[in-house]
Amino acid sequence: MAPEWDFIIVGGGASGLSLAYTLSISELAFNRVLIFEPETKIENDRTFSYWTTDQHEDPWDSILFKTWNACTFKPHQKSRFDISPFVYKTLRAADFYKFVKTQLQQDTRFVILQQAVSNIETHQEYGLVYSNGTPYKAQWVFNSAYRHQTIISSKPHLWQHFKGWSIKSTEPVFKLQNAPIFMDFTVDQKNDCRFMYVLPYSNHSALIEYTGFSAHTWDDAEYEDAIKAYISTLQISNYTIFEHESGKIPMSANAFKNPYGARVIPIGTAGGCTKMSSGYTFAFILKHSHQICNALLKGTTPQAYKRQWRYEWYDKTLLEVLQHTNYGGAKLFTHLFKMHTPQRLFKFLNEESTFTDELKIMWSMPFKVFIPAAMRAIKHML
Repeated sequence: MAPEWDFIIVGGGASGLSLAYTLSISELAFNRVLIFEPETKIENDRTFSYWTTDQHEDPWDSILFKTWNACTFKPHQKSRFDISPFVYKTLRAADFYKFVKTQLQQDTRFVILQQAVSNIETHQEYGLVYSNGTPYKAQWVFNSAYRHQTIISSKPHLWQHFKGWSIKSTEPVFKLQNAPIFMDFTVDQKNDCRFMYVLPYSNHSALIEYTGFSAHTWDDAEYEDAIKAYISTLQISNYTIFEHESGKIPMSANAFKNPYGARVIPIGTAGGCTKMSSGYTFAFILKHSHQICNALLKGTTPQAYKRQWRYEWYDKTLLEVLQHTNYGGAKLFTHLFKMHTPQRLFKFLNEESTFTDELKIMWSMPFKVFIPAAMRAIKHML
């Protein structure tokens, strides 16, 4: 007989551990949770950056690496924006992994297995997870490790892909740039949407990341050459690289499919937590974890991340503009920052904006470009 668990979480990354942590501090009554994690995550393999206000419950505040109350966008006649009441936060993955696992180690209901999963199935009123030839049974299985997506050529499908270096400079070059540069479009666009993302950690150190929104990723040398060239523009003559990070995130109007049945709930990117127009995921992972716990508390069926239809429409419209028009990503985002405050844009990107804010954003865009894109986006949603 298969070992029985209340819940099984497949994948020990940001979404799996966020859900486990939220379960552990919830009022939900359960006995055993199993987490499959093929490789122990302890290294700082990435940074999680996001923005919130003090009104949001944020369990990660005690382990934040850096916070800012301002930001920069280039090119723009204004070099620095006050983003209050928002706070831009950066959390190192290594600190996140350690924090959550310490919590779970103190909670005897949780077990982490360093094993790969070979198959996931639904059988009537329970899910089965197979690992090393053994089936594991649970009322609900939450899957972040495996995702399936059918790409339809008529729908926008891009990648947000990036490579970043955390560097330490002998000169205090980041002293004046003490706010993140969300997007620096002064780099050569090369018929794509390309920008630099800079997080200043101190006067002498920062993460410098080369990012693209495009249909294909690039060779490693292209990212590295661009980062080197950008560093040279900062008047840095001597520096060392102390961390690397890289990745690619789908920005797609194509929905993710769940082939594993009703007892398997997708989470993370597979569960719809990646915002298709920006690639931001971390803040939506926490929202989804709370949605799942609330559903379980109410005795209802947990689901993939619930996004209001209008935000899906906005996202698909922006993707249509990025992929199927000549308007260009640099021009698009520069226009948004020129016409609107960061506060309005942050609420919009966090899917917490008012309809009035959304109307102001829509009416500020060039109709000849956005009306056809919006109509194509509606067609894809029907």
